[in-house]
Amino acid sequence: MSTESTPLQSERPDYGKNPDDYNRGENPPVDDRSRPPLNRIGHRANPLLNFLNKKVVAEFKGPKGGSPNMPQYAIQKQKIVTMTESLLKLLQGEDPDKKLLIGTAKRQVEKDELDEPLTSIISDRANRRIIPTDCPDISSDGVVMYTVLLDWAEDTKETFPDVLIKDLESGETTRFDTQTNNFLVVSGMEDDGGDPHNPPPGPPVTGSGPLNTQISDFKVATEDDITHYQKLNGQDKGPSVAVIDTGLKFNLHASQWPDGAYSYRQANGNKRQFKLAYQDPSVNACEGVTASNPLGYCALQSYREDESITKIMPLPLGATMSALERNERIRKVKDSPYDDFRLFDSVTETTVQEARHGTSVTAIIQQNGDDAPVLVVKSFDNMGFATLFDVLNGFNYILHRCESANIRVVNASWIFGRDEPMLRVKIEQLMEKGVFVVAAAGNERQTSDRNLDIVKVYPACYSQKYPNVITVTSVRKTYLPPKLMSYRGDSVVGKLLGFAIGKLGLFDFLNKAGNLVDAVLPTRGYIAVENYSPSDVNVGVVSTFGFFPSPFRKGKPIRGSSYACAFISGFVIKRLRTGHDPLPLLSSIQPMRSRMMAAREKLLEAMSGRDQENLEPDYVAGGYYLAGHDVD
Repeated sequence: MSTESTPLQSERPDYGKNPDDYNRGENPPVDDRSRPPLNRIGHRANPLLNFLNKKVVAEFKGPKGGSPNMPQYAIQKQKIVTMTESLLKLLQGEDPDKKLLIGTAKRQVEKDELDEPLTSIISDRANRRIIPTDCPDISSDGVVMYTVLLDWAEDTKETFPDVLIKDLESGETTRFDTQTNNFLVVSGMEDDGGDPHNPPPGPPVTGSGPLNTQISDFKVATEDDITHYQKLNGQDKGPSVAVIDTGLKFNLHASQWPDGAYSYRQANGNKRQFKLAYQDPSVNACEGVTASNPLGYCALQSYREDESITKIMPLPLGATMSALERNERIRKVKDSPYDDFRLFDSVTETTVQEARHGTSVTAIIQQNGDDAPVLVVKSFDNMGFATLFDVLNGFNYILHRCESANIRVVNASWIFGRDEPMLRVKIEQLMEKGVFVVAAAGNERQTSDRNLDIVKVYPACYSQKYPNVITVTSVRKTYLPPKLMSYRGDSVVGKLLGFAIGKLGLFDFLNKAGNLVDAVLPTRGYIAVENYSPSDVNVGVVSTFGFFPSPFRKGKPIRGSSYACAFISGFVIKRLRTGHDPLPLLSSIQPMRSRMMAAREKLLEAMSGRDQENLEPDYVAGGYYLAGHDVD
């Protein structure tokens, strides 16, 4: 996430060819520097946008469940419900003799009956009416449940209909207790001059500068890719990290570097390769996911739709696709968590950042985390957006891979402005498996107030309820008393230093000069750079006037709680892998909640230090901070 994010741009700058002029094929070129940016929406436009495949998004003004200062947006005429496997099979028509009707709560009230058949209310497009997550829900009582997306017909009158099902034989009508809209996992994003109480929707994962993305260069996993990582990953079954993000560019420097398609140079110049979580080909995570690909998982439903598949994997001119070929393409998409979230350095520049959001996060985790294997879960698209269904789909996959991949940490470098019960259940299920969720606090200008006690975001604000959640922000040293400092730095001096880093490229100089500054101006402790809360935020990562070094050689400095979150994930997984796992030392007869509470406290106590005079009362619970970055 970036503190410098701006609202979506309404016009595409003239950087060359129109995106529609490109014929990228299944494996498009990887030269990022030749691509034009993606068309975005201006911040003064109506806050409705077309979300991939022309899905119409509208603001949901429900009375409960969302922050009053963060408007919620959802895809119209879609609903997420939790249902039993038997009911799912009935709705999918596996029992043709069973007569079922489905309708909405409003129609039930108005007509006192449900008299329209399934096909007239639910969209009848092939493979789009009833979509379960690829993996079933984890159930403790043995009943198989599924999280299911229902896609209503376009002529449905209600924007966000509630689901009712009627059995025509028994006359029984069922309203789902567990149902919600398919919300976009976006933050409200304030811009200078905009309305802070009604900002346009913005992606919860952003880069280090103002938001400006390019068209997708989505790549399916080739046999060479799979063979390479199968050989590289070996049999490492030590604790690993699952990263729910934009994916991984697993051939990072295929065309630009002599090191080969799978190598990159980290900031210190050392050659490195990504290490992915080992996957035993004989073990299926669940029926909906193939086990032949060790590169990860793509949870995005939109990437499997006909129109989207045609865009990201276009057919040769004049070619047609059989049902078998289409299913094979869908399989390839599921098997490819490729990071196609490509960012320009700024709105006006044409230079693409060295890597993408998920790729940068993964690099930071591995460089600081004992080279722990990473399970890549792509739940965010090339614009940085996800839907709640995509995120739940990703969490279900992780829950099924916890044992086989020995997942102990989930990195969540994104925010969601809604306390959603379905999301809450996934956090609790991970807690019961002894998995920590490291969550970003979000950045300034992503919410209408930086204090999470005022504007709640999730999963960050689950840290009080669930002790497996570790919420992270970035902090910096301050040289003035608390009464005189501003949140973005120390008055004019702090702003000038931020400008020097972001615009003049003086990060290395200021980073090395830190000790000299400390000698002249003794520090008064730390202050938060991004979102904060003395209740919900657990730790701050020390930055250089808000910035962190890029994990890549010659990469520009990066900033945002996304990257602070990755540093903490690296720290935690390294402790777990190097003999400092506190969980086995605790009594197994204790409830898992109590054990995770004690384990989290042990991990926090192992951080670099505590600032109880300044950081604790105003910004971070306990005042814990991590200083320095232990790159392997």
